Amino acid sequence: MKKLAYLFLSFSSLFAQVDEPQQKVSLFVQADEAQSQKPKSQLQKNSRVYIGAQVYHLNLKVKDFTTYTGVLGGVIVGYEYRKKRGLYVGVNGTWALGDVDDNHSRRRFLHNGEIEATFGYNFVISKLTITPFAGYGFDYSQQRLTAVGFTPIELKYLKYYVPIGIIFNYRFNRNFDLGCKFKWMPYIDRSLDIDVTKGAHWKTKYTNGYYVDLPFTWTFAHGSRINWGISFIPFFKYSEDGKAFAKTTSGMEFNLPEQRNLIWGGKLALNIDF
Repeated sequence: MKKLAYLFLSFSSLFAQVDEPQQKVSLFVQADEAQSQKPKSQLQKNSRVYIGAQVYHLNLKVKDFTTYTGVLGGVIVGYEYRKKRGLYVGVNGTWALGDVDDNHSRRRFLHNGEIEATFGYNFVISKLTITPFAGYGFDYSQQRLTAVGFTPIELKYLKYYVPIGIIFNYRFNRNFDLGCKFKWMPYIDRSLDIDVTKGAHWKTKYTNGYYVDLPFTWTFAHGSRINWGISFIPFFKYSEDGKAFAKTTSGMEFNLPEQRNLIWGGKLALNIDF
């Protein structure tokens, strides 16, 4: 009898060990099913389209000459693709216009624009996403100079650059995010058009720029397909327009000094995540 009882217990323990992996598999299946049953409004949405407005103060310092100040306003538009532990793609454009003046009744009317495409990778550490990136951009500034007693002159600064930077984004919860973006912009190709030189392109001295912003994002509506949100983005930008020397066929000379642009302002954007 003792031997039969021992054999029965041995077989029972054997079947229990065989059933244990099946129990573990069933637990994993249940976890996967629970994940698949998560509300669609809580699933991650990788793409974002945004459109909004910007207002900023410009301090334009012409080296060894004068300083212009004023406020410009315009629009922003862009698209971002952000996949957790995956590819980052950003495409954006900005446009602003306005007047700046100096203390001697000289004025410049400006159109400033920028188009940029960047690519990177998203590293995720808990609630923090870190994204190093690089890309290609174009910066455009059209300036019409006017002064009492002088003929107006129009300048067009054209700059191509390679943005290199990093983005930090911390997600407090499903409604609130705080970010920080820094980029360095070495201008690899620079030229200047002056209207009175009949379309000639003048190369300018090598320059570069920097940009920092601190976006605060509130996602106020969550849907199965689309989330809606608002971003307020204070920002600072420093850029340079290199000095240039130009001479017309009639003998008129232009010796244009370096310009330094200090910009600080804010952007407000409507976000659509999908």
